[in-house]
Amino acid sequence: MARGRPSKALDPDASSAARLGAEIRTRRIEQNLTLHELSRRIGYSPQHISEAELAKNPCSALFVAAVDRALDASGQLVTLYPAVVIERADERETRATARRRAPRSTNEVR
Repeated sequence: MARGRPSKALDPDASSAARLGAEIRTRRIEQNLTLHELSRRIGYSPQHISEAELAKNPCSALFVAAVDRALDASGQLVTLYPAVVIERADERETRATARRRAPRSTNEVR
């Protein structure tokens, strides 16, 4: 089967989202599916799937469930999703805390 450009490297240990993305890609490739073929099966764009595999953008529970079904993952992808949600919430809280601690004006710096 003809393939597109080479896949970007994944580091599944970088985050929970990266772990989920790597697992999606591994299963997709094991089933010899392109992004376009998986896209047709689940109704999400190839770009959306690629960004999920690369952990570039957050994905939804519905997306993960659709991929899980399409790749016959027996719930294993769905099982990884809660860690992604928790990690994302922790990151939001960390950013919010940093914003609260940042000086609001040059007067506060003095």
